[in-house]
Amino acid sequence: MHQMEVTMQDGGKNVEERADATGVRKRHFYKFGEHVRMEEHQRIEFKAHEDISIEELSAACKDQHSRQTISRTICAFLNTGRGGTIFLGILDNGEVNGLHLTEYQKNHLALSLENLMLRHKPAVPKHMYELRFVPVISEGVPLPTNERREMNSKERFRPHKLQCSTPCWCDDEATAQLSVGGSVMRYVVEIKLSAWDSSDPRNSTEGVFGSSLATPAEWDRLGSDKGEFWPDARFSVSRASPGEAVNQKDAAVKTC
Repeated sequence: MHQMEVTMQDGGKNVEERADATGVRKRHFYKFGEHVRMEEHQRIEFKAHEDISIEELSAACKDQHSRQTISRTICAFLNTGRGGTIFLGILDNGEVNGLHLTEYQKNHLALSLENLMLRHKPAVPKHMYELRFVPVISEGVPLPTNERREMNSKERFRPHKLQCSTPCWCDDEATAQLSVGGSVMRYVVEIKLSAWDSSDPRNSTEGVFGSSLATPAEWDRLGSDKGEFWPDARFSVSRASPGEAVNQKDAAVKTC
């Protein structure tokens, strides 16, 4: 893929980064309050919240239609065939605010995303999306290391509540930690949806999509570089039945 080098100005300091042809830079960290030098378009979306699915929205948000779920953007990016990246923790004006997330909450968000992808029709295979947690630092704070705080093994496998608007135990723990002056790291969460590649054997309609709703020719057309939202989009999200469990590898899951 074509690469270009970008130099950013922030607080008088230059930050050199690598950007692909879409202008999305792979960052190792963000600075709190900085304005990213990219704008929202058909392949980039900013979100200030972490509500993955409609079930996670509060009653107030649903009644006032004040918030759109991340699932809507994911579905739109998938249906263009061109992919895209969603940045959680960046405001609409491009200002980096970040999301306070403990290791348990990061695990919860990863499980919630996987749960959502499994509920798509057809289900979205793991090679078509990537989840990254990029630290947000304040001025004068040392760069974050790659060290990850050890999680209590018992808590790590404690069931998380998914598809639910009420707080999970990991949210309550984070709130309690902040209330006593504890430190919870901020992150920009990047969800990258891959563009459709008909030459990738993993994208076989038989191997990945089973009895796919689209023919190979239609998938090739969805992957064309026209940048349109096709009216006959093939991905949609279903809601799981109450109490339906999803098998996960690293943690237990339960729904409301």
